[in-house]
Order: sequence, then structure tokens, then C-alpha cells
Amino acid sequence: MKCINHPDKDAETNCSVCGEPICLECRTIIKGKDTCPKCQEEWLSRQATRQISY
Repeated sequence: MKCINHPDKDAETNCSVCGEPICLECRTIIKGKDTCPKCQEEWLSRQATRQISY
């Protein structure tokens, strides 16, 4: 299986959020789970817009 972002590279794992195959270059671990760049960006965006109430 090939990486969704790098068709010339073998996928090492699948994104735990969307399930797409990703290579080690694309893989980011968030809270112990492998994520692809797209899902990482969405997670970071949600974190940036999260409002903290005291």
C-alpha cells in the first residue's frame, strides 16, 4: 500500500482518524494515535479555536 500523500513511498501505518495510509514522513502522533497531515491540521485548528472557561 502506498502513502496517500507520497505515491512513491510505502505506507507504514494508517491514520487513526480517517484511515488513510501514510508513510513515516506524513505520520504525526497526537495523544498516542497516528494521524495524517490533514487530520493533524483539523485537530490543531480545533485546539486553536477552543475557548477556555474559568
